[in-house]
Amino acid sequence: LQHYRFNDYTSSLYRLVWSRFCDWYIEVIKPILNDQDHPDRAETKACAEYVLCTILKLLHPVTPFVTEELFHQLSGQNTAMLIHAIWPKADNIHYNAARAEDMTRMCALITTVRSMKVSMDIAPASKCALNPKDFPPSDQAMFTDYARAMYFLARITLDHADFPHQVRFPFKDDLVHL
Repeated sequence: LQHYRFNDYTSSLYRLVWSRFCDWYIEVIKPILNDQDHPDRAETKACAEYVLCTILKLLHPVTPFVTEELFHQLSGQNTAMLIHAIWPKADNIHYNAARAEDMTRMCALITTVRSMKVSMDIAPASKCALNPKDFPPSDQAMFTDYARAMYFLARITLDHADFPHQVRFPFKDDLVHL
């Protein structure tokens, strides 16, 4: 914005909002938010609200009327105008590179499994089993930490049984090995 390159600014925001927040973040947290008894539900909801409000602040220079209305709907009518809100700063944000890499690998795995299902004409709701032992040790935490999200987003289940390949899909009455 400082150099008036609004096309770069809006393109970056589009990728952030659509490709990260909407495509992945919201989808990953849905199982947590839908589970009334999940221990991380309140924290996850608060974090999502914070991120959404920050996104609205970032979008405000290019879509002022829409973001102002959304901001007031989310935060209540008695709040100050969004145009007067403090601009977000990235200097005090804790960035966990290992978690970011886990998320990147999980997203790539889910995208690959979904693509394989489509190319093999397998219903998206069909379960597939992955054997975590077939993946490098660096991916083991991903399987533990994101098992619920992987099941919710691609019907990936963890199968510790020995089988010859990394992925198998139930297809008709047989298992398709990839």
